[in-house]
Amino acid sequence: MMAKNPIKYAYLLKDIYLGKEVACPECGKPGLEHRFYASGKDHIGFAQFHCYYCNTDAHLCRVKFPDSVVTEEL
Repeated sequence: MMAKNPIKYAYLLKDIYLGKEVACPECGKPGLEHRFYASGKDHIGFAQFHCYYCNTDAHLCRVKFPDSVVTEEL
């Protein structure tokens, strides 16, 4: 199931960047899975989220990741 409001996931990015474990905005369970993909050149890419408890997915496009954030290469 896709997230009803992906903006809720954008608000979690700062905590994730700080290494904090975040809860799913849909069901509130801890341990929301995330993966970041970006080009090495400009560090712009996308973020994917998945909650194993409520089976919800979210996708954020055109995310500008800080240089300190580890991303997978596009």
